[in-house]
Amino acid sequence: MKKYLLPTIATIVVTTQTSAVTLRFDEYVSMVSNGNPTLEAAKKDWLGTEQNERVALAAFFPKISASTSYTRSGSSVNSGGGGGAGGIVQNGVLLNSGSSGQINNSYLGSLILTQNLFSGLKDKSKYDQAEWRTKSFFWTYTTAKATLSYSVKEAFANLLFSQESVDLAKQILDRRESNYSLVTVRFQNGRENKGSVLLSEAYMEQAKLDLIKAQDSLKVAQTKLKSLMNKDYLDEVTVEGEVPLMPLLGDSADFEKLAIETPAYNKAHALEMAASEDIDIARANFSPSLDIQGNLTRQGTSYFPPNERWNMALTLTIPIFDGMKDMAGVKATVLAKYSLEAQKRSTLLNLLPSLRDAQNQAKQGDIKFKVDQKFQQAASTRAEIARAKYNNGLLTFEDWDIIEQDLIARQTNFLTTKRDRIIKYATWENQLGKGSIQ
Repeated sequence: MKKYLLPTIATIVVTTQTSAVTLRFDEYVSMVSNGNPTLEAAKKDWLGTEQNERVALAAFFPKISASTSYTRSGSSVNSGGGGGAGGIVQNGVLLNSGSSGQINNSYLGSLILTQNLFSGLKDKSKYDQAEWRTKSFFWTYTTAKATLSYSVKEAFANLLFSQESVDLAKQILDRRESNYSLVTVRFQNGRENKGSVLLSEAYMEQAKLDLIKAQDSLKVAQTKLKSLMNKDYLDEVTVEGEVPLMPLLGDSADFEKLAIETPAYNKAHALEMAASEDIDIARANFSPSLDIQGNLTRQGTSYFPPNERWNMALTLTIPIFDGMKDMAGVKATVLAKYSLEAQKRSTLLNLLPSLRDAQNQAKQGDIKFKVDQKFQQAASTRAEIARAKYNNGLLTFEDWDIIEQDLIARQTNFLTTKRDRIIKYATWENQLGKGSIQ
């Protein structure tokens, strides 16, 4: 019995062990790239639209179809003189002897070929339009990758921030408990007042609450991380390492050129060009259409029919009047094209300040990170000195409390600045339509 239980127990142990993982950023990106449903949907939309090019290309090739049929017919003739009832034939059997009948069997086989020779270049315009629409969905897919890359960096940064916030909250709680003990001892020795003890106790309780909040935020950040890579079965996920930051450009950078290279602008351009093809398609309705059709038929009383006949027709269709429908169609497509042209221009104008601002925010985040890092180091050193002075009675509780509060604020601010720096760089990267997901 024990022999058969061992594999099951081992499986449970392995499953439990593998449900908690620690990921570096490149590992996380790889898992998101292969498992995110939003990215997969955008890719399928793009590939599905690409098939419309083949649909449009089919218009350049002849259409060939074949058919075959079998017909059975019968008739009856009255042979009994005037007034006699006619005979009935059913399924080739004469049911009434007072009549004579005839059964005919006919087989037919045909092969039909149809080819359009000219339609005002409508087919070419439809194919070009299909290409532009495919490009539009490609840029939509590229945008989806850039957006997901931003979400990945944001989620990674938030989880890293949450992990470090929990560690910091524990350190602060330990410090608050130590401070409370120190103040209590001084109060018992008559060297401190009751208000200082109560305030130190309140700080300690606040630190306990902050730890609970940090732990709750950690779970939320883990859930967000798991949802992006579609791995909800993992119980606990932690991250380590750094997030790569896209280099910033100089102040002399050509932002208009950068804007033209973004997926947002290229998608707007593709939609405008697709609308231009709509104009050519609508104008083609004014042109004559030339078609050729060939038909090869065999017919007879046996299968396969021996008797053969064929025909070929060349048809020229010239549109004359359709109630001004085609004219209205052309005007509608021209207006639609002008609308998309204006949208493309608007996209460019909106991108220019957005790109500049995104780079400025990333640059300022870089500087703020270095500044807050120095503030944290200074606050930590001051706090250690102040603690020693207070312990030796060389510093009042009020002055020591100000330095302690400043230390905790600086430590918390530095973690926030560290996270925000990553997110600002990710925003800059996203504005360019680029990212870590390839």
